Amino acid sequence: HPLFADHPDEVPEEFADAIRAITEEGESPESLAEHYKTKGNECFQRGKVNSRYYRNAVQYYGQALGFALAAEDGVPGVSRLRSQLLSNRAQAHLQLRNHGSALADAAAALGHWGANAKAHCRR
Repeated sequence: HPLFADHPDEVPEEFADAIRAITEEGESPESLAEHYKTKGNECFQRGKVNSRYYRNAVQYYGQALGFALAAEDGVPGVSRLRSQLLSNRAQAHLQLRNHGSALADAAAALGHWGANAKAHCRR
C-alpha cells in the first residue's frame, strides 16, 4: 500500500498514475506532500489533547509520503522531505506505542537523509 511505502520503487503503478493525473491539474507531488505534511502536523498537535488524532497523523504523513515518493529523485530537497515525513510518522507511531512501526520508519528516514537528528533519536 502506498501509505506504507518507504522507497519510490515500492509505489504501485496505479498510485503513480493517480499522482500523475493530479499533477497534470497543476499540483506538483512536492506541494501535495507538503499539504498533507501540514495536515499531519495539525493532527499531531491535536493528539496531545486526544490521542486518536495520532492515528490521523500517521495516515496524513503516509499520504504525504506517497506524493513525496512520486516526486523525481533529483528535485532539490525531496530526500530530506521524505526523511522528515518518515521521522514524523515514526514519532506519531511512538505516541501510539507502535514501537516496531516507529523503528522501521526511523530507519527508513535515515536511509533518505542520514543527517536527520530526530530520526536518530526515534530509532
